[in-house]
Amino acid sequence: NQTQRTIIDNGLDTALVDEPFELWTLTSRRGSKLSARFYDFGGDTVVLLNHGYNSPWISMLKYLPLLKEQGCSVLLPDHQAQGDSEGKWITYGILESEDGLSWLEELSRRFPEKEQAVMGESLGGATSLLIAEHCPTLRFCVADCPYHDCERELSYVGEKRYHLPMWLMLPPVKLWFCILTGRSMEEASPLNFIDKLCVPTLLIHGDADTVVPVGFSRELAPKNTNITYWECKGAG
Repeated sequence: NQTQRTIIDNGLDTALVDEPFELWTLTSRRGSKLSARFYDFGGDTVVLLNHGYNSPWISMLKYLPLLKEQGCSVLLPDHQAQGDSEGKWITYGILESEDGLSWLEELSRRFPEKEQAVMGESLGGATSLLIAEHCPTLRFCVADCPYHDCERELSYVGEKRYHLPMWLMLPPVKLWFCILTGRSMEEASPLNFIDKLCVPTLLIHGDADTVVPVGFSRELAPKNTNITYWECKGAG
């Protein structure tokens, strides 16, 4: 099936899709039905695992063995407008982090005795940082190759990968973003709050990344002593 095909195409262990899970649903603050998979591995910590841009739950299965080994249960949602969750637009962490906070509230309701943590890659990495900004009691945050500035990431991708005139396109995109979310694009940029982050954070980036430049994390890391930075040589 398509799920198995996607796992094979991404070089993942096909057995991961057979890992037992509970299917959870949640209604967002905007009225959209959201979907998540809960993997009960026991332990005293549940990790909210945030996927990247247009890369729903399947793309994050690769982290299950590590987290299972560490004794962490996992809640793996599909962000709004992606995978099995309802929604119209991907909002670069604004609505995604809002929904993440709602998932953490649901975890607290079901497992009040467990600690919570967040982890994600790319868009999910930035979303994890946005969530951690509002949740100082999190046990830890892991952000793999996050962008640090939403506007600069859009400009980079548009110019380098698609050869678009972003100097012309960015102003209407920022206006559209504000109309859509009621928030500014600056609020989706970890660079604007990273110095205030008080959650122990592991920041990871590959120096061969062609989607989110490694320089973004190099710029973030020195701004907060709660951040441990690990740069992976040759990783994209």
